[in-house]
Formats: sequence, C-alpha cells, structure tokens
Amino acid sequence: MIGSSTSRGRCRAINPNESDYSRVIGPVESRGPIVEVEIQPVPSELERYRMENRIVPPPIRAKGIIDTGAQRTCIWRSTVSDLWLEPVEQTTLTTASGSVKSAVFHLNLQFGLTCEHLPDPIPVRAHVVPELLDAQMLIGLDVLRLGEFVVYGPDNRYELILPRGTKPST
Repeated sequence: MIGSSTSRGRCRAINPNESDYSRVIGPVESRGPIVEVEIQPVPSELERYRMENRIVPPPIRAKGIIDTGAQRTCIWRSTVSDLWLEPVEQTTLTTASGSVKSAVFHLNLQFGLTCEHLPDPIPVRAHVVPELLDAQMLIGLDVLRLGEFVVYGPDNRYELILPRGTKPST
C-alpha cells in the first residue's frame, strides 16, 4: 500500500490502486533531498521548433533539490540556455531574501528515470534564479502537491510518490 512504511508516524494510502502511482526514492544529502530529473520543453514548444525547422534540443538530465519551502519550481539560467528556451513572461518572485524579477518558462519534468513504471511528465512554470547550489534546479511545492513526499531521517532517504498514467510509456 502506498504510504505504508516502517517509519514512525501516521501513514495513509494516496489511492487504493497503487498502480496509478510511481515511487521515486533518493538520498537526503547535506544540501537536502536530491532527485534526478529530465528537463525538456513542453510538447507545444517542441512542435513549434519543428514547424520553424529549428533544431530540437535534447532533454537535459539534471539534479534537483527538493525544497519544501519553495512555492514554485525554479531553474538555473544556465539550464535554460542549454534548452534554448524563450520566456513566456516576466514576473516577481518572492524568495527568502526578498523579491526579484524572474523570467518564467514552461517545462516538462520527468522524474523516476530509473523506475520501472515512470510517473507522468509534469508540466511546470519554472522561474529562473541564479545558480545557488550544486544542482540545476529547485523542486517546489507546485510539484510536491501532486503526490506525497516523505523523508526517512534515520535512513537519510526520501520517497516521492507521483501519479502515472494508465497508458503504457513509449
């Protein structure tokens, strides 16, 4: 059952049908929970590249830091330029150190790269921030709210449980 474990505390299932979800497990390092993710433009952006006869950038494998204090997913400027993305808007992002102007990009995030059953790709509106740590992005609550996130402190590991579609992946 999803959510059951040997950890202390209250556990509950997300859904009685466990096959609707994928469990992503990873380490909690000194900088926080680290997750491998594949980043790529959303399908409409990829289609625009094709229609304009532009080169379609390959997906980027990146490390993300799961940040339960961040409302939004943030991506580093260098990662955006590696994907040849154009911003969809400029907005103000409120951070712990104050408000900053930020470009926003539409991205698809694929978690669970080593899972047998991948969770669905997650479309996000990622804000650009300067590089802060040894990773390419912060994963915020906009992603974490889609499933469950559990930290097992004594084991220095986490579980991120995300929905997956019923259609087989290609």
